[in-house]
Amino acid sequence: MLRRTFLTMTLAAGLAAAADPALLNMIPKDPQVIAGIDFVRAKSSPFGQRILAEIKDEDKGLKELIESTGFDPRRDLREVVMASDGKTGERTVILVRGTFDQSKINALLGSQGGAKSIYNGVELWTNGKSAKPDGTVAIVDSSLAIFGKDAAVREAIDRRSASGSALSADLQRRINEWSANDAWFITTASFAEMGINKDGKNRVMPNGLSSDAIRSASAGVRFSKDVQVSGEALTRSEQDAQALVDVFKFITSMIRLNSDKPQASEALKIAESMQVSISGATVKFSLAIPEEMLDKMLEKKTQRAERAARKRDVI
Repeated sequence: MLRRTFLTMTLAAGLAAAADPALLNMIPKDPQVIAGIDFVRAKSSPFGQRILAEIKDEDKGLKELIESTGFDPRRDLREVVMASDGKTGERTVILVRGTFDQSKINALLGSQGGAKSIYNGVELWTNGKSAKPDGTVAIVDSSLAIFGKDAAVREAIDRRSASGSALSADLQRRINEWSANDAWFITTASFAEMGINKDGKNRVMPNGLSSDAIRSASAGVRFSKDVQVSGEALTRSEQDAQALVDVFKFITSMIRLNSDKPQASEALKIAESMQVSISGATVKFSLAIPEEMLDKMLEKKTQRAERAARKRDVI
């Protein structure tokens, strides 16, 4: 329950400057996956404005959240950075910049059965009804909240007073580059190193590529009128890079062959917008999701929500 409450607080809002250095300093050493969203920029974009328009004041869950915590994600959420070891998840931490009413939120967590402890002057909350708590929540102050596995949350709290980041210079450089986007994602290890396809059955990589073919990857999203996506993948070799490009080309050709089928024409617009290039063992790509497709997605989401609301009213 605590986990659901916190995720609702941080993600209900939807998803130029680099990521907040203070948040980056709190990330534990050697993350294999790191991602972030600048909600201030995202909410001010054309796409973000459309998302906000879909969040209605009369939404029951939102009203309850605001009334019980004073937290309105549309107004109060600024930035989220997530980091993980990419394997067990035991070193996963989510760092949130926003505006928080500590007393109200802590009172809500306590009323939901949360077990409170104090660490370095910060209240930590876990699910007191569970023998194995699924996470720890800490409202550090009126502008910072931390969620994640207990050890990772405690480490992040310890690192608030650190003189610098525990991240490598290369990772810091990549973060500075990709966090200029509204949303961004970086891996520092291959899929195999992160435990993907560890059973030997290749369910992820296409065209027979090995799960360790991609050594690391980065991606960014800009929420303009269309949604602009760009990324790059460092592979083991130039041969692997070419194989990955061939996969992109194959997918586009298959979509084109089936363009007469429902919704295939929309997928074709995305596929044909894709630009792919190779530089040594690195594959770079970019694509655009058209505005009209986003509008259809939002329209369908609204229709589903309205049907669900009508069903609840009948019951």
